[in-house]
Amino acid sequence: MIRFALSARTSTDDLQDPADSLRWQKDTAARLVQPHGEIVTIYHDIDKSRSLPWDRRPEASRILRALKDAHRGWDALVIAEPQRAFSGTQFEGNLVSVRPLRRRVVDPRTGGAVDINNDGHYMALSNYGTMSRAERNRTRLRVANAVRAHAQAGRWLGGRPPYGYLIADLGPHSNPSKAASGARLHQLAPDPSTAPAVKRIYELYLSGAGYKQIATVLTNEGVPSPSAHDRIRNSHRSGHAWAMSAVRTILANPRYLGHHVSGRTKKADILLDPDAPALGHVTRQLWQDRTEWVTASVQTYEAIVDETTWHQVAALIAANSRSKAVTPTRHRTHSGVRRSEPSRYPLSGLVVCDLCEKKLQGNYVRGHAFYRCKLSSDYPVAVNDHPRSLAVREDRLLPHVDAWLCQLFAPERIEATAAQIVEVDSQGHREDPAVIGARATLTECERKLSKHLDGLEAGIAPDIIAARIAATQREKAAAESVLATAPLAPEPLRLEGVIETLTALRDLPELLGRIEQGDRTALYQALRLTVRYRRIGATEEVKLTSTLRGVDLEQVAGNGNSRDSQVTGPRGVDLERVGGGT
Repeated sequence: MIRFALSARTSTDDLQDPADSLRWQKDTAARLVQPHGEIVTIYHDIDKSRSLPWDRRPEASRILRALKDAHRGWDALVIAEPQRAFSGTQFEGNLVSVRPLRRRVVDPRTGGAVDINNDGHYMALSNYGTMSRAERNRTRLRVANAVRAHAQAGRWLGGRPPYGYLIADLGPHSNPSKAASGARLHQLAPDPSTAPAVKRIYELYLSGAGYKQIATVLTNEGVPSPSAHDRIRNSHRSGHAWAMSAVRTILANPRYLGHHVSGRTKKADILLDPDAPALGHVTRQLWQDRTEWVTASVQTYEAIVDETTWHQVAALIAANSRSKAVTPTRHRTHSGVRRSEPSRYPLSGLVVCDLCEKKLQGNYVRGHAFYRCKLSSDYPVAVNDHPRSLAVREDRLLPHVDAWLCQLFAPERIEATAAQIVEVDSQGHREDPAVIGARATLTECERKLSKHLDGLEAGIAPDIIAARIAATQREKAAAESVLATAPLAPEPLRLEGVIETLTALRDLPELLGRIEQGDRTALYQALRLTVRYRRIGATEEVKLTSTLRGVDLEQVAGNGNSRDSQVTGPRGVDLERVGGGT
């Protein structure tokens, strides 16, 4: 009996139901492996492009990691549809180069196990990889052409309305079938609260004001910026002031003339590393030349800016850009380390500015490591007394961090700290609501099916109950799919195990004194350390918190390879509630 792992993928989670997609993929794979064994594990990637290599897909990368574990719990891999699993020549990087997968992959197109040495199997997977990439490119081209056609016809293309506009309802859709399903037509209309601000920006620029001056005037007058006006879509921005880039974008947007414009940007696939094409690519939005824009031939909604004003502003922006282009500038070559190299900063990504909530960036100045938070020059107005540039030396933070950790895990406090960790974990130990709901649905479906069977035995006509039984069976299958793919709930922490883990920290002061920088970084990351730094004038404040996941410190300090360290012991416990911040 062979134990199979299923590799499944659902391309989107908004245009299709992941549970339904997984169900038919599982059914296809189960029929294929039925003569040989059963599926015991499912790896299901959702909303991940097929163009991504396996090591950049969350669930597929788990398969590659599991292959290194001799006790992974499964023997072979089954793929329900190769066009969902591979794109281009990805199968070569996984099936050919990964030795444990050779002759251990089952695919419906080959009717059984895949044999890379079989020319027919190799050609079949090559063809399906090519078809998968062609299908993606064809879909992108078809969508782009449809958008161009809609833009030329002056139809609303969807998406976020420009600042100064809102989306107005124009009534039922013109297509009767779509109108019957509830679809409605929409179009842009001036927003009474923000359209005057757009007109003011154009007037100020024509009067000689620059981007910075306009942003300062609007902020001082209390005019809401785009991010402050629409907090739902801009929750990641502070919204405290107008940015010069926002002013520049509004002045260059031709949609304020009342014409829909499409094709200003275009998605492009850029190699993640040109020297290593196998790593795949990333998708970026790139600005296109003005000749590539598609503008509606007729005005389809009310304009906020008249054509004379807009073209005057466009000519003025072009003239200013040309004058800056001829000004000689001094270029500096970048001498920093590659992003793929290990970080030189032990606290990289862990130091947070308490004034603006941004992570401080590391840099070296005269041989000393600093963590710096620089207020963006895009905002001419400061926020929360934030200085233009805030920096703190690393050698001033590390002693405080190490002393706090040594105090928190001191030998005489191990038992008390362990008891508090177990108590905090028990308070926050909750099962996934989706799993709870699926389990309740499964119980209810069993009750319904039993009731339907009782009805059949009582003499009710089968055709009356058949539809209800089928609906209940579908509901039951969906709940079983949720339970089958849900990760195992972590076991509650036990006091003995926590004490054993914390006992490994008894030599923490000595360990921190001799630990290498890479392993120190691994330790801080494993403890989920957070350093909140604030400085106003000559006053500095540092607050330290940690969420303990637990780590085998002897292994981290001993093997010199922090990426191979085993994470064990307590997890997800906020030590600020246990030991307090400093």
